[in-house]
Amino acid sequence: MFVFSDVRGMAHSCASLFWHFWETHSEFLHVELKILVITLTILYVSSHATLHRPASAQPRKKGKTPSSYGDENEEDDEKPNNIGGLQPSDAIVFPIMASVALVGMYYVIQYLRKADLLNLVMRWYTSVVSVGSLVTLYSHGLQLATSFVFPRYWTANGRAIYRVNQATRRHHVWEQGKAVNDQDTVEMPLGPLPYAKAPFRLPASAQNFLWELRGLFTEKWILEIKVHGILSEKMPLRFQHGLAAFMAVMTILVYNLTNSALLSNILGLAFCYATQQLLSPTKFVTGFLVLIGLFVYDIVMVFYTPFMITVATKVDAPVKLTIQTGSKSNLLGLGDIVIPGIMVALALRFDLWMYYQRKVRYVAVDAKTESSEEKKSDQLTQPTNPRRIAKRAQYTDVTGTWGDWFWTSRLAFPFRTSPQPPEIVASSFPKPYFYASLLGYAMGMGFTMTMLMVFKHGQPALLYLVPGLIGSLLLTGLVRGEIREMMIYNEDGSLDVEDAEVELDQNGRLLRIIEAKEEEKGKEKGDDKKDKSSGEERKEGETVKGSEVTEGHHEKKKQPDVLLIRISAPTIEAGDNARSKIHEE
Repeated sequence: MFVFSDVRGMAHSCASLFWHFWETHSEFLHVELKILVITLTILYVSSHATLHRPASAQPRKKGKTPSSYGDENEEDDEKPNNIGGLQPSDAIVFPIMASVALVGMYYVIQYLRKADLLNLVMRWYTSVVSVGSLVTLYSHGLQLATSFVFPRYWTANGRAIYRVNQATRRHHVWEQGKAVNDQDTVEMPLGPLPYAKAPFRLPASAQNFLWELRGLFTEKWILEIKVHGILSEKMPLRFQHGLAAFMAVMTILVYNLTNSALLSNILGLAFCYATQQLLSPTKFVTGFLVLIGLFVYDIVMVFYTPFMITVATKVDAPVKLTIQTGSKSNLLGLGDIVIPGIMVALALRFDLWMYYQRKVRYVAVDAKTESSEEKKSDQLTQPTNPRRIAKRAQYTDVTGTWGDWFWTSRLAFPFRTSPQPPEIVASSFPKPYFYASLLGYAMGMGFTMTMLMVFKHGQPALLYLVPGLIGSLLLTGLVRGEIREMMIYNEDGSLDVEDAEVELDQNGRLLRIIEAKEEEKGKEKGDDKKDKSSGEERKEGETVKGSEVTEGHHEKKKQPDVLLIRISAPTIEAGDNARSKIHEE
């Protein structure tokens, strides 16, 4: 009885102490909680936007599997390797560049004594530069919303899954392991909307409007720009991009007229989101070095110089997040989101690489053909010698499936019994390193908030974020026994080799990728020489008969386009037939 009373008294004292602490610092804790939620959300979303086909997977076959969000409108899952790839030297270059910019802004503030003028210039400059970032953020947000309103897949009461086809304007029954069957169609009273039943049937005009609206938001146009001898580019274009551009311009105009803190935060988050798509280390070692370099820079600038605190408090521009609750407010530099964010995104792409790496089948180097059992098995072949040929699995696009996942998940239909389509299953690949990095970031941010509250002084967030992030990734790799894979992983394109010859250890794990065999290299060189020689022959033939060709075919020769700007709209013949049928009904 005495022990029980002591325990109950201690619990009551702890509860009272916690409640007193909450009442005293409730506004501060609300601010810090908002910062944590916002930063984790932008890191989560922006990291998923950087996903593309890993080197451990084969490219998708054109026209065979749908990609991204569209139906028959395929998008390219390939992205150029090493876009904005960081190098180990950037661990020194980044802190130096950041120091020069910070010190320059500090002395401009100190000697000009015109903070308002500086803020005006900084606001207009950063807002104009952020146009592309806003378009990226808004367009991806609109595509996300579209995937929920007009999904490709949805399930009716959890028993059957249907796939919406924009071309035929029908809902096709999807079965596991089978393609969409044009005969198994269902006439849906609500057109393309993901609902099984409705108390009334919409008129044909309303259905036609919904199909047209779905096509407007899901179909892809092609923007082609040519400048003779200078530029020749083709890029996909959606309605969301035009709408996002209009929203971005309006956001910038309203921000500069009102100086809204909310719009300033939106501009800052858009910058963080877009930077994740353009800036990335090619491997973990490079990312760790960059983090450590900026870790030292942040400590020096906050604790040993007045530069960081002065610039952060004097400059009123979208270069920071400003969160306020009641009388309490807090600032967080965008670098504290972007710099750790590139490692969080790299961890997610590494998870995807490992997911397909586990699907790679290793066959003997001298094997001419594969047995039927080897073809059916997705497990790693246990090697008897370290040299094998890696057979990669075909890539399934994992982006743009948020709405499809929701409408076929147990969250929307708790009693779902039908399996999800492969592209939705693939999007749920294991993400241990990604979640570990988010946890490390959250712990580092928690330590930053605690130190800020205890010492009542600005804290260098990277002082706590960098150890939390690096420690969580290395600890995860150590526990899972995948440190070697982390060191092998590279995004410079060297791992993306078709049927590469690899060397395995005794446990069947990848040690390194061996260069192409000598006979294959010789064959490739011979083909190159052949192509070059044939090109020279053609060139010589044209030189000899140049006057005849010019005189005989001068009028038929197509003149090159000096300047061409063209937008090609998608053509869907089946959709036209379906449209006429709806009108007849």
